[in-house]
Amino acid sequence: MFGDILAISNTDLILLLLLLGITLTWLIISLPEQILLTLNSDLALVKGVPVRSHRYLFIVLLAITIALTIRAVGILLVNGFLVIPAASARLLCQQFVPFLATAAGIGATSGVMGMVISGASDLPSGPSIVLVQLFGFLAVALWCRQG
Repeated sequence: MFGDILAISNTDLILLLLLLGITLTWLIISLPEQILLTLNSDLALVKGVPVRSHRYLFIVLLAITIALTIRAVGILLVNGFLVIPAASARLLCQQFVPFLATAAGIGATSGVMGMVISGASDLPSGPSIVLVQLFGFLAVALWCRQG
């Protein structure tokens, strides 16, 4: 069944954990190159970073992530899961590494909070998580605008 995070199988969980391991390993190994690519791809090219290879690998990892998460949360909510935590973290962080940690923390925290709200209110889990992420983003945006 698509779109029900509570109905994912053990195989799906194993595949997601494997993807997480591969992605984290790649990110840790290539973090300096990723920072340079994020800030200035032309400079990265001049410094000898294989820009095209990094971009293709990123696209492949993103495509696999989307393919695996569609089954868990549905096709429409995948974008919210990918974009909202990153957008919130971008408002809070000026440096790349804290941005990554903050985005992951926001995603994990909102996931747990959304699941709790979903269980307590008998609501679908995927939309509940995205709503928590959305309200978190709005709170961060208002806080940053005032500060």
